[in-house]
Amino acid sequence: QQQVFFYILFRTLSLLTTMTRTLPLLLLLASRPPADARGYRASLSARRAPPAAFEFPSLGALFPPAPKTGTAASLKTDLLAAVSGTNNGKTADPARQRAVLSLVGRLERSYPPSSVAGALTDPARLAQLDGTWHLQYTSPSAVDGDGGDDDDGEVWTPVPEPGAKAVEAFRAQGTIRAGGLTVEYDSVPRQIVDVANGRITNEVDLPLGAVTVGGPFRGSPAVPNRAIVDFDTAEIATSLGPVIRFGFVFGIRRLLDNNPNADWLEVTYVDEDVRIGRGNKGTMFVLTRDPEAVVP
Repeated sequence: QQQVFFYILFRTLSLLTTMTRTLPLLLLLASRPPADARGYRASLSARRAPPAAFEFPSLGALFPPAPKTGTAASLKTDLLAAVSGTNNGKTADPARQRAVLSLVGRLERSYPPSSVAGALTDPARLAQLDGTWHLQYTSPSAVDGDGGDDDDGEVWTPVPEPGAKAVEAFRAQGTIRAGGLTVEYDSVPRQIVDVANGRITNEVDLPLGAVTVGGPFRGSPAVPNRAIVDFDTAEIATSLGPVIRFGFVFGIRRLLDNNPNADWLEVTYVDEDVRIGRGNKGTMFVLTRDPEAVVP
């Protein structure tokens, strides 16, 4: 019996010794991550990596930039500031032209499509259009070397007028071209839209006198916000008194060109104090009700 007792005691001590030696290895194996489908396991250092330190979010994340579209009021303010100091566009360099065209394009896209469609038919829109406007800036609708007229890649492309021949784009800045006549000026020209009588008149004060060019307008069958102008009046009221009238040149031009729908103007944006237009020769116009809304 004593031999059996010592045998059992010996085997128990041997078993405890074996378990003591193998327990750390068992614990280590139990802590290993399962293998993936290819038999790879994550490294121990990766599993034991300390948590990432907390980082404060950047100011850009807390205060994201304002949407590029902007409100019509802010876009108008920026536009009038951009055209100021350019002498009606004459001294605007390509960088300034691009900035102006970008603001113009964004302001045009903020104009509801229903307002564009009713620019020449809706009484409320006609009331906004009616009266005297002051031409503050003129330029081509695209800067030389650029594919679009603003930094969003938007391109203003005129829709051809049925029955009208293609005309060469007018690339000058700060000038008026009406019915084939080009007028250079330093003062702020006026454009009078007489909705009741269906006439558009441009007036420019020059050293030799006041130049007036105008004619009746009618809606275009192709574009709802386009007015086709049939110029019939051109005169110079000289500072000495006599008035020189030469409106007959428009009739001769139409007869020779056989192009009755050649001269038109699109209203691409209008509200109580700002109007934007695009002409048949690719010219872009910015007009205001207040003659002093822009610094020369």
